[in-house]
Amino acid sequence: DYFDLVTARHTLHHHPDVLATLREAARVLKPGGRLVIVDEITPDPAVDSWFDALERARDATHVRAYSLAEWQDFVLEACLTWVVGDARTVYALEVADWVGRMALSPAEAETVSKLFRGADAHARQAFSIVYEGEVAVRFEMPMALILALKPAET
Repeated sequence: DYFDLVTARHTLHHHPDVLATLREAARVLKPGGRLVIVDEITPDPAVDSWFDALERARDATHVRAYSLAEWQDFVLEACLTWVVGDARTVYALEVADWVGRMALSPAEAETVSKLFRGADAHARQAFSIVYEGEVAVRFEMPMALILALKPAET
């Protein structure tokens, strides 16, 4: 038991074993310590496959964007107490900047562009994708804000 607070911001969707990571966070937290997570989420199962394909096309280190319910399961399985999870926050992104951060090859960038062009109406709405012609220029990535506690020792 070492820390009063552990945070994870925009990283856990890259971890190959989120549950193991949360169990380690629980291990190093003092009793009553807080875990705060901010990470992207899949807002709806109907867009899960599309969003996963988009993220993997843009970033080979992406593992998975989980739903808020999946996050709650992870927190509870890590023997932490779920205090609150909020999925109303969005991260507004300019597509060109978001793609440009990764130094993709032209073929990889085209794969991302094709995925945006092929987004169905549900994905376009869920991510508030804005197009100029057929080119996606902006979108909103849903984010989870989560607070969990390590139970106090009795």
